[in-house]
Formats: sequence, C-alpha cells, structure tokens
Amino acid sequence: MPLPLPNLLLIFPLLLDPISAPQANPLEQAEALLAAGRFREAQQAARQALEEHPSPERAAPWWWLLAQACKAEGDPEEAAQAFRQSAELGPPELKTEAGLELAKTHLEMWDAEAARRILESLPPSPPGPPPEVEELAQRRSELLALCLYMAGREKEAEKAFARLSRKGASSWHYLGLIAFHQGDTANALERFNRSAALEPRDYYNLLYRGWCLLELNRLDEGVEAFRRLLQFADTPEAHQMIGRLEQRAGRFAEAEGHFQEALKRSPDLLEAQFGLATVLRRQGRKEEAKAAFERFQALHRRQEESQKKAYQLNQELQANPRHPGIGEALARHYFTTGDYAGAERQAWQALRANSRQAGVRLILARALGAVGRYREAAIQYQRLLRAEPRHGEAREELEKLISQHAKKVHER
Repeated sequence: MPLPLPNLLLIFPLLLDPISAPQANPLEQAEALLAAGRFREAQQAARQALEEHPSPERAAPWWWLLAQACKAEGDPEEAAQAFRQSAELGPPELKTEAGLELAKTHLEMWDAEAARRILESLPPSPPGPPPEVEELAQRRSELLALCLYMAGREKEAEKAFARLSRKGASSWHYLGLIAFHQGDTANALERFNRSAALEPRDYYNLLYRGWCLLELNRLDEGVEAFRRLLQFADTPEAHQMIGRLEQRAGRFAEAEGHFQEALKRSPDLLEAQFGLATVLRRQGRKEEAKAAFERFQALHRRQEESQKKAYQLNQELQANPRHPGIGEALARHYFTTGDYAGAERQAWQALRANSRQAGVRLILARALGAVGRYREAAIQYQRLLRAEPRHGEAREELEKLISQHAKKVHER
C-alpha cells in the first residue's frame, strides 16, 4: 500500500523546524486537499512549492504528494514523472516505495518491460522495520508476477501469484483469467469473486465473473451481476452477456431487448447479432429471424476480413514498431471492433513511441470511457485539448462525457 500521507512529516523531519512548527504547514495543507479529493488543488500546491526550487530533501515530499494527486485523478503519465523524481530525491526509506508505485503506474499504461526493469533495480532489502520490509517485498513480488502475465508467460505468472502470501485484487483477477483460459470455470469464479471483494468496480473482472456464472448455468445470479455492472459501465458487451443469460433461461423477449441494446451501441457485434436472430426464431418471428441471420452472415464475412486486417497491422507494427500511423490504425481497429482492452493497450504503446499523437490519445480516451473509467477518459481528453485546443471531436466528446457522467468523472 502507498505510504499514508500523514507519515510524510515523519519521513521528512527537515520540513519541521522550531520556528515554523506552530504555523500552518504548507505540506499538511496540501495533504488535506488530497485527502478531501481536491486533486487539482493539491497538484497546484505541489507545483507552486516545486517552482521555488527547494533543496532535494524538501522537494522529495512535494514530488511524492504530486504523484499521489496525479494518480488519484487518473493521470498515470504525470504520476510516473513525479514518482520518478521522488524516488531520485527522497531518502532511502522512500526509494523503494516510490519505485514500486512507479512500476505499478507503468503497468497501468501496459508497459510491462519498463515495470520489470524498475522492479529489478530496487534493492532486495530496503531499510526499515521487518514488517515494512516484508510488505514491500510482497508488493514487489506481486508486481513482478503481473509483469510475467502481461508478457504472455502465464504458467510462470501463475506460479509467481501462487507463492504470494497475500494477494491483491489484480492478483486474484489474473489468477481468475488463467483458470478461465484453462477451462476451470468454477475456480476462475472463486478467484474473480475474491478480486471483486477487494475492488468492486473493476469492469473486466466483473465481466469475466458474469461470464463464469453463464458457463456454470447460474443464470439469475449472472443477470444480477451484469445489471450491477451496467450501473457504472453501460457497454455493448454487458448487454450482450445479459442477452445470452436471458436466452438460456428461455426469456426470449428480455434477451431480444438486450441484444438490440448491444447492437445499438456496437452495430457490428457478431455475437449479439447471432443471439438476436436466434431469439427471434424462438419467438416464431420467421421473417425477422431470417433477415437477422442474413445480417449475421454478412457480419461474419466482414469479421473474417477484419481479423485479416488486424493480423496484417500487427505484422507491420512488429516490423516497424515506432511507426505512428500503424499504431494508430491498430488501436482504432481494436476500438471499432469492440475490443476496448486491446484499444487501450495499443494506444498506450503508440503513445510511448510518440506522446503527441492526437488521434491515438482520442482513441485512448474513448476506450477508457467505454468501460466506465470516466475520470481517466476526461484526463486524456484534457491532455489532448491542451496540445490542440481547436480539436473539435475531443472538445465535443469531453463536454458530452461531463454532461452525462459529471458525478462519476469527479468521484474518488
């Protein structure tokens, strides 16, 4: 876990001198802003303090607070820069803590290689009391396991996760994915449940949890699980999965409604189109079912072409990984086919090659918003508009995002 903010003044005693102690301490005031969820004001206070070019000892806690405020707001790029500074300038007891947070932030941006390098550079035995050292070592091991998973080394990752004495939400989620890929649905569900107990609003964890309930024929539980998911992420995937659950339960009219909703949001969603055709046929609406099946067949042919295009783009990107046009085209392809995780992953990869690509950042914002991560999406729209104030699409989409999800954009 991150260092509690009140402990900063114990870590950095130089900030408190006999003369200034009775007065309101600026760092304490900034911490209070952060604790109250006033992330922008906390960032502003930190940046103002750093503009005065304080000594490294005095600058380090401000960089740490800035990193935490950026992270809380959903801006991993700014957070990573600030964590790096706090690691470089801080005392030994902060270097490992900041290094772990920096690695975690890189994983959030789908950069497993950078995270691995950071983790392997950390000292094996950081200074501190034995319980704190054990906690830091535990977190380092968990993050290294995540690096293995993201690198496609599932068997090694599973062993690394299993060795952890305590597992966080991410560990249980990825263990669930591994079990799901192995066809062990009951075990996968147990692991997704454990992850959901620790992080109840993780879109992908809830999606796979509901999928497990479908596979286990626990239909009413599955419908309820997806209805809860829809409360914060009204996605075509969620409607499609409810449609499948209702269809299997024999509630064809309810299933039809959800398949229609999925297709309204993503007209090319092949599984939803097939489900719609099926439930129409089961309701005896033969002509409508025939038309729906014909559309399914047309979509199937288009999907085959789409898969070929994705393969071609991946091959081109492997040959020229820093080509901006290819990376953007692949991210856009994933987004238009409803693969929001793929779009996010590819957008981050393209931004690592060139952070000034407006088209890629727009796709990233859309992908984050599509799965209910509205605050993070707003940050990406705002970053794009700071670079290109006249970008009409970004401005229009940001205004729409805020008008529809204002509370969720600003909630902690």
